Amino acid sequence: MARLELYEIVEVQDEENNKFFCLFERGTEHVYGFYLFEDEAFDKKKFLEEGGAFSGHTPKFMLEPAPAKRNINEEFSKLLEEKH
Repeated sequence: MARLELYEIVEVQDEENNKFFCLFERGTEHVYGFYLFEDEAFDKKKFLEEGGAFSGHTPKFMLEPAPAKRNINEEFSKLLEEKH
């Protein structure tokens, strides 16, 4: 019996007709990443399919950029300036 693939590579183009390869996680509908080269997308897909991550269920927070680090000292200084 064939194993169900957890990831899919989809070829996409931007407005300038540049070609990219999108690695899509089927179980969560997350876009795992964009690659300029097809072989890079296939290498990453193979890694993930062979158990290199979360078995097709990557948590959303892992795929989103981390929030910007706050500078509390700077924020406090601005607050003090506003009050004086």
